[in-house]
Amino acid sequence: MGRLSINIGTGVNTGTGDTLRSAMNKVNTNFEELYDFFGLDSTSKAIDITGNTIGSTSTNADITLDPNGTGDLVVNADLVVDVIKSDNSTLIEVQETLRVTGGLITNNISSDDSTAVQISTLDVDTISSSTSTAIQVNEGLNVSGILSADTIDVTNISSGDSTGVTINDNLLITGTLKAEGSTFLNIEDNTNISGILQVDEIVGNDSSAVQINNIDVVSISSSTSTAIQINDAVNISGALSVDTLDTNQISSGDSTAIQINDAVNINGQLLINNNAFVLPSLDTTARDALTAINGMLIYNTSTSRIEAYENDAWVPLRADTTDIA
Repeated sequence: MGRLSINIGTGVNTGTGDTLRSAMNKVNTNFEELYDFFGLDSTSKAIDITGNTIGSTSTNADITLDPNGTGDLVVNADLVVDVIKSDNSTLIEVQETLRVTGGLITNNISSDDSTAVQISTLDVDTISSSTSTAIQVNEGLNVSGILSADTIDVTNISSGDSTGVTINDNLLITGTLKAEGSTFLNIEDNTNISGILQVDEIVGNDSSAVQINNIDVVSISSSTSTAIQINDAVNISGALSVDTLDTNQISSGDSTAIQINDAVNINGQLLINNNAFVLPSLDTTARDALTAINGMLIYNTSTSRIEAYENDAWVPLRADTTDIA
């Protein structure tokens, strides 16, 4: 209804205007329409305004804010809502950076054109599933910054520019870590693997020796139950513990002696090329402190003789006889 105007006549007390009753009726009608518009009436209007609250008077009815043409709905303060959803069950489009300072709970994040989901900036404290299950991402997820997670369950982790994937902190793997294809996996810090490390090949990316500062694994084994093949040099700064070591050469990185702290069992021949076999040198006091077993050989610095432990006693090997004195 349009606005009702009161006819005030052509002059004072000329009787050409509205009667007092007709004028006040127009006043009431104008106020009723105004109150109806703001939802302040007691009739069946859909909108009700009470204090700072705009509500619907109809059960389960929507409230629609509809700008004209290409106009935007601008909210200059914080927008506090329980649910944001599309009115036609399709996607909600966010064209600018979305900053979530609390938790982001979603059942699904997917691309509208079946390509990768592109998130330029996602700044949230927590991304969690509303059902306490795993978060399902059905398309590719490109992360240009840092992805921090307690558990990542994916089929493939790859670099967007065909370079190495860099993991700067400890990597805990309870299953199998596989590196396949023509690229490489670059791990700059310690990697703790409680399960199995399974790779086709470990090589230096610049054709030099593979440098492993610290590898802490329970087991390194071949996937085919055959020997593990290492094609480049392996530099080990700490201890190497193996049941069987089949190699052509073991050498020290600084040209000093190799220190073996436990017993060495050799099933084949021990060949010493272009050098001498040196017995351990002990004086008599140090010799007697040994837990000796028959067959031991030492050089006694107190007597300047080679001695053997035979028949539970130390005896010298004399150069002037073929028998032991």
